[in-house]
Amino acid sequence: MWYDSESAEPLPKGNETALIVEDEVSVRRFITHVLCELGYEVLEASNGEEALHLAQGYRAGPIHLLITDMVMPQMGGRELADKLKPSYPGIKSIFVSGYTENIAIYSRNLKADESFLQKPFSQRAMAFKVRQMLDGGSPQLIG
Repeated sequence: MWYDSESAEPLPKGNETALIVEDEVSVRRFITHVLCELGYEVLEASNGEEALHLAQGYRAGPIHLLITDMVMPQMGGRELADKLKPSYPGIKSIFVSGYTENIAIYSRNLKADESFLQKPFSQRAMAFKVRQMLDGGSPQLIG
């Protein structure tokens, strides 16, 4: 069982499917590792086009959550989320970014099924944000 290093509290687990889209390999691996250890099914893509192709071929069930970098070459996270919605209407989205100025911009444009997480983030922040979004909690900004 994984524990929050700050409080020794167990991190929330899940079994839903998450699509991780991040062009920075170390960040993608970190998110994937955390979510896999917590019981989630994880699909990985390094860019938006790869993510769309992966999602179109995925037949094992719904994709419950998209975790995507906001700023990527060719297709940003917002465009990707909008393109996935028709095939996965119940999908929730967590947008991540390392650009501090993005917090204000994205916070004004978040929909009810979206949230924002500022890079860098801890395993605790990721675990609780994922569970909050999947459980239907109100989205928040974490920075």
